Amino acid sequence: GQDIDLDNREWTPIGKSDKVFKGNFVGDGHTILNLKITSASDNTGLFGSVSAGEIKNLNIKKTDIKACENVGAFAGSVAGNTTIKKCNVTEGSIQGNADVGGLVGSAGAGTILIKCSATGNTISAVESDASQSTPYAGGIVGNATVPKATLTHCTVSSNTVASYNDSCKGELA
Repeated sequence: GQDIDLDNREWTPIGKSDKVFKGNFVGDGHTILNLKITSASDNTGLFGSVSAGEIKNLNIKKTDIKACENVGAFAGSVAGNTTIKKCNVTEGSIQGNADVGGLVGSAGAGTILIKCSATGNTISAVESDASQSTPYAGGIVGNATVPKATLTHCTVSSNTVASYNDSCKGELA
């Protein structure tokens, strides 16, 4: 296998809320470069919605993502006993209105992130015309269901995390 350069071409996320991704994705340590998504939709990332799946050993570098709710480089929305392991996002811009994370926008019950990292990204929840109840933004996960979502040995470094509601931002989650 090789690294993949998406060349800033518009990407359509794998898996939607009505047809979630339920498989295993093994990146073998490779990198996806220049992931770009500009969308008025929710559940936005390389994967849109993931449940009962696994994503591991993958890097995403130089993202440009602008969407609505549940926005992350790897997955917009994750739930149902899903594991994300040894995944890293670097040098990206990830923006949405609510639940915006470096790797995952919204992590529901049964989500486990192990040895993941976010480095040198700008992650922001920005105000929109529609009122947002959860303008959360985080380095790894925008909004994590506690105590049912788990982050183990995850790291963040040199990220800028912002929300239009300062009480809704965190370095990790």
